[in-house]
Amino acid sequence: MLHILYTHILSLYYIYRARQLNAQLLPAVSGRWPGNFDLLRQWLGIWKSGYPGDIAGRIMNQLGVESYGVKLFWHNTAFTADPAIIREILTTDHANYIKGAQVTSAMHSVLGSGVFNTNGDLWRFHRSMSRPFFTRDKLTRIVPTFVRHADKALDLFDKASLHASVDIQDLASKFTLDAATEFLFGTCVHSLDAALPSPITTPSPSPSSSNVASSKGKSSETILPLSNGTNTLDNISHDHQTGKSFPTAFTSALYTIASRLRSGSLWPLLEITKDSTKQDVIVIRRFVRGIVEKALARRDAKARKEFVFGTGPSDFASSDERTGEDVETLLDHLVTVSDDIELIQDELINILIAGRDTTASSITFATYLLSQHPEVLEKLAKEVSDILGSTSCNEPTLDSLRRMPYLRAVINETLRLFPAIPLNLRDSIHERVWTDSNGQRFYVPPGTSITYSIFHLHRSPNLWGPDANVFRPERFMEQVRGKDLKETREQGLGRVDPRNVPSSTPTGVSPRRAVERIWPKSHLSMFVEGGVWLTTRVVG
Repeated sequence: MLHILYTHILSLYYIYRARQLNAQLLPAVSGRWPGNFDLLRQWLGIWKSGYPGDIAGRIMNQLGVESYGVKLFWHNTAFTADPAIIREILTTDHANYIKGAQVTSAMHSVLGSGVFNTNGDLWRFHRSMSRPFFTRDKLTRIVPTFVRHADKALDLFDKASLHASVDIQDLASKFTLDAATEFLFGTCVHSLDAALPSPITTPSPSPSSSNVASSKGKSSETILPLSNGTNTLDNISHDHQTGKSFPTAFTSALYTIASRLRSGSLWPLLEITKDSTKQDVIVIRRFVRGIVEKALARRDAKARKEFVFGTGPSDFASSDERTGEDVETLLDHLVTVSDDIELIQDELINILIAGRDTTASSITFATYLLSQHPEVLEKLAKEVSDILGSTSCNEPTLDSLRRMPYLRAVINETLRLFPAIPLNLRDSIHERVWTDSNGQRFYVPPGTSITYSIFHLHRSPNLWGPDANVFRPERFMEQVRGKDLKETREQGLGRVDPRNVPSSTPTGVSPRRAVERIWPKSHLSMFVEGGVWLTTRVVG
């Protein structure tokens, strides 16, 4: 009761401060229940069954603004999709916006004190540990690792697609996990050795059953398929004590984190009897710790050999996963700068999450969009063929990729419509006055929890023109030729295709919802509920 009275008094003070600073409070959303618990309950329901961005889209449309505030359990929260405000959060005043205690505590059981769960000096320390590894020279040397796993994934697709549909999301997720673990740890988890899931005839539920053709396949709210107990992953990634494989535990832990973040300050109450990530974290850390300990042992053995015999053949970077020329992994690099096993574990897990999920998401949505736009696929295939040749003998390099501007445009357009990380969270340390793109001034109290939406920013007609919800990679080619977004918008380039944007689209709901052939959703990153099931046919 005292806390509620205190927050009410603070609210009156914030109104006074806003007037002092010639600003106003953010337009507010209010529910009927104390603490706006009814709003949170309603939003969680929409999140589970709706299209990404529907909640904020409806609110922004009703209020007529791109930023709004809401008190959840008497705590100030704000949402924004305004480009000027997002620029302030990420660049001009980034030091004032940190990952708040509510966010870091929700992720700590999995991410620990890694680079994506820290602030200030500790964040800079973690960044300085890993940054020297990500140089052009070292990234060039690991290209064969990705090519080898990509070839394996494509071979699986070719064989499986002869007989049935293939879930490209499942395949992309396994490919990125195998490539990332070998690239980062020097040890592959062999998830591509597991059997591919089989399509089923019962469709998954969809965000708009009357308009959207839903994906086939087992519905699972994850970008990695959860193990059904029949997979035969390599023993190195399987924990016999818990019965879980590393990929399964990894995916489950990420989903729990996402659920915590969406529950806000309520999540500790929902897990009051147990830590929902406990069993998953046991598997993840036992797997990673074993690899780190072996790397430290190799480092010490190498140091002893050099001390006794002088510099000799390098066995430090070797592992049972590498063939040919030794390639330094991130783990090899980290054990040269620290002996702290927990510190190294946290860094590896953080980088793995950042690289694997985002890449799998982008591959999934790019493949989906190309399947729906054969004219774009044909144009892209011609560019790749012109640069690399019509056979698969020539592997792509960083230099050849730079000579494929349309490929870059397709990737950019995919990330525009389906950004891998659609939303992000920050807390404001000090009070601020936001000036939005229309010149309106809004007072933001200290300690406000802020959600900024890249998803809505990337689909804004004010920034991208009337065809903002249409997949059109050429818009990025136009920018390359010197036409900026403002000029593109004013000239009306890329007129809206009436087939793609129905006039019956509900106010505040994404126009793509009615034409989508999949069900996009998000936990920490975007994924497709039920998968993206592709069939192939011989042309010509």
